Amino acid sequence: MRVAFVNLQLSDELSGVTRAISGQARACREAGVPIDFWVVNPSKEGREDNLHFARFEQSRLGERATRLFKARLLQRVAGLESYDVLLLRYPLAIDLDPLALIRSSRAKVITVHHTREVDELLSGGRTAGALVRAGVERVNGARVLRRVAGIAAVTDEIRRYELARAGVAKPSRTVANGIDVERVPHTSFVPFDGSELRLLFIASSHAPWHGTDRLLASLRAYRGPVKLLLHLVGGASGSAPGTTEKDGALTIQHHGTLHGARLDAVFRDTTLAFSSLAMFRTGLREACVLKTREYMARGVPFVYGYDDVDLPGQHPFCRNVGNSDAPFTVDSLIDFAMEASSHPGLSEAMREFARARMDWKVKMQAFLEFASEVA
Repeated sequence: MRVAFVNLQLSDELSGVTRAISGQARACREAGVPIDFWVVNPSKEGREDNLHFARFEQSRLGERATRLFKARLLQRVAGLESYDVLLLRYPLAIDLDPLALIRSSRAKVITVHHTREVDELLSGGRTAGALVRAGVERVNGARVLRRVAGIAAVTDEIRRYELARAGVAKPSRTVANGIDVERVPHTSFVPFDGSELRLLFIASSHAPWHGTDRLLASLRAYRGPVKLLLHLVGGASGSAPGTTEKDGALTIQHHGTLHGARLDAVFRDTTLAFSSLAMFRTGLREACVLKTREYMARGVPFVYGYDDVDLPGQHPFCRNVGNSDAPFTVDSLIDFAMEASSHPGLSEAMREFARARMDWKVKMQAFLEFASEVA
C-alpha cells in the first residue's frame, strides 16, 4: 500500500507550510513510517527524500482564478496516480469543479480537516463576501465529503462536524496536530521570583481566535504589586519591533517576528506562555494549537483557552482559563507561576510528555493505520 499526504499551497511563500510538512516527512523517515509528502505549489519543483514539490502554473487570469479550480490543480499532478491512498489536507470546496480529483483518481481520498470551515469563513464578520464564500463551501463541501473514502480531523469536535456535513456514514479518525520534538530546543523557563512575572504571547496575525484583545484586557486590569513583563512576538504585536510600551504594572516588549537564537532567548526569559485564548470565535470548543505543542517541547508552562485533545484532565504545567471573552485575573496567573516554579523537573516532564503523545512520529503512525483501514 502506497500512501501520500497531499498539501495544496496557493501562494509563493512556502516557509510556513514547509516547516510543518518537513517535520512530518522527517518523522516518517526516522520512524520508518511509509508515507510520502507532496506540496503542490506555484514556485518549487523537486524532491527531498520523501518530500515532493509539484509546481503548477497560475491561471492567465491571475491567482484568484487559480483558486476557483483547486481540485483540477491536484488532479493534474503527475505522480499522485501511483498511490493507493491520498491523505488530502482539505483545501476548501470554494471551487468550480470541487470533485475533479475524486472523480479521476484511482486512489482512496481521505480529507484531513483542521477547522469547522464554514464557521471560520464567517469568523471575521458576516460581510457579503464572507457569506458568499461560506454558502459555496456549505454546498460544495457536502458534495465532496459524501464522495471521499474517509474523514480525518484534528479534534473529535471537528470530526463530528464533518461527518454531519457528509450526511452519510464514513470511516473517520481523530489525529491531533503534532510537533517534531527533537528539532525544538529545550529552552525551559524562568522560575517566578515573586516580584516580576515574565510572560510570552506568540501570534503571527490578528486572527480573532488568538484572543490578543482578551489577554491585554486581563493584564491591563491588574493593580497589584507584582510587575508584569509581556513579550509579544509575531505580526499581531501591532507596534514596531523593539518598541516598549508601559501601562501601570504592565510592560510590553514588541519583538516582531523572531526565529532561531533570538526566539530561543525570549523563551529563556519567560515564566508563562500563552496559547490561543478565543477559539469560540471560530465556533470551536476543542483544538490542538501548534503553539501549545511548541511550549510543551520547549518545557515552558502555559495558559490556554480551549479543550486540547492531547491534554485530558489537569496537569501542573498548564492552566485553562476558559473559552470565552471573559477576562481572567493576574492573581490566578501568579498562583500558577508559583506552583509551576515549585515543581522540580517540570520542564523535563513536559518535554517527555510531548515526545510520547505529541511527536509527529506518533501522529503519522496513526494516519498510516487509518489509511490502511480505509484501503
